[in-house]
Amino acid sequence: MMKNKGPSTTSIGQQAEEKALHYLQKQGLTFWYKNYRKPGGELDLIMWQGPILVFVEVRYRRPQALVSALESITHTKLERIQNTANTFLTEHFSQANYPQSRIDLVCVARSQGTWHCTWLQNII
Repeated sequence: MMKNKGPSTTSIGQQAEEKALHYLQKQGLTFWYKNYRKPGGELDLIMWQGPILVFVEVRYRRPQALVSALESITHTKLERIQNTANTFLTEHFSQANYPQSRIDLVCVARSQGTWHCTWLQNII
């Protein structure tokens, strides 16, 4: 007999991204793009905060995780996010018209059925 292990990691990650998206929209950001993928990297959310283009990394961790969402981001991961953000900029804007941009982190946690988001701006 197979045990039901609950929601998959992918499913939970998608839920966390949706929670982060709604949280940021409540903070006044405007959604533009989700799950932009290129070889070597992915941007979870791309949003506007007024004239600033915001690349958002969403990190979910279980309450019993040994490492926090923030601690789970390595130097290599930050480089990949930066490189992918640069690729996005070159694909969508002329170099002379790059918008001001930054990279943010939304740490998502779930405790007793309630989702919590912590937003850290300009992490690089």
